[in-house]
Amino acid sequence: MEEYLTRKGFIKNSYAQLLLYYYKMGVGKVSEVAGAVITDDLIDTIERRYKQLGGDPVILRLREHRPSINGILNKKEPKR
Repeated sequence: MEEYLTRKGFIKNSYAQLLLYYYKMGVGKVSEVAGAVITDDLIDTIERRYKQLGGDPVILRLREHRPSINGILNKKEPKR
């Protein structure tokens, strides 16, 4: 079974998606996901838990342009 199909893998991927969102939004902005102000402490806490689950923050930055595996559909261009 692929890792993202396990609970741990799913949770790790969820943290990864959240971190990518927070990196993109930036510190000081209000998260549409949690409704909280994005702070360095918030990002550090999520990064720490992501690492505990076996995630690599360096690899995480490279995932930014890959489609999600959590079932979130990315917008597609209409067919012509």
